[in-house]
Amino acid sequence: MKKYLIIALLLYTVILFSIEPQTFEIHDRSSFRILLTPTTLLPENTYFSSTDILGLTWGKKISNNMSYALFAVPPFALSVGFKYQLYSKNNLHLATGGALWISYEEIDLGEMNGSMFIYSQQIITTYGNRNNAFNLSVGINPYLEDGEKSYLPFNCNIGGFFRIGKHTKIIGETSIIEILKSKDEFRVHDIFIGGFRFFWKRSTLDITVGKYDSEISWEDNIIVPIITYTKHF
Repeated sequence: MKKYLIIALLLYTVILFSIEPQTFEIHDRSSFRILLTPTTLLPENTYFSSTDILGLTWGKKISNNMSYALFAVPPFALSVGFKYQLYSKNNLHLATGGALWISYEEIDLGEMNGSMFIYSQQIITTYGNRNNAFNLSVGINPYLEDGEKSYLPFNCNIGGFFRIGKHTKIIGETSIIEILKSKDEFRVHDIFIGGFRFFWKRSTLDITVGKYDSEISWEDNIIVPIITYTKHF
């Protein structure tokens, strides 16, 4: 875990000290997120995303300060989320966001069986612009299992992106999330994702590799490719 945090911190330090106004004919229209975690920036209009291991997303900007998104993760869950920008001046931005996840299949995680409701609420801050940015978010993820018992785990996400060419960015994020292992026991789950974003006028392609250490999986360390395609309308 330590070596991944060191790599992440080095990347984010480069991003932090590289933030300056830049002008390009084509800009990244997916800068409203790193990969899995949102930034404070809003989408320009409507978008549709497909991720190989995470499902489908449909999102839309509905005002100068707010956007919403619908998620589907077959065959496990549906979700609706929102993001509201609280402050934006120069390179500093602040937002809050929330999402309600509803499982529509029985989940079997050790002692946990049955349907589950998960609500995630976050405070997000971004320093930078659509080219280079550093992002930090913290939040809580209350669980409600079968309407009987609730849980209150936390999450913390650090990430950023750095433009290296006309159509290319380096992106990376590190997340520390509490995972509910059983009815009375939590385990810390850490995720590190890094890779490249390629973007054009109406589309974005993220090619990344994710490493996570999960206490509820068969293996301690799992590395998987994560590919996301986004179409902007």
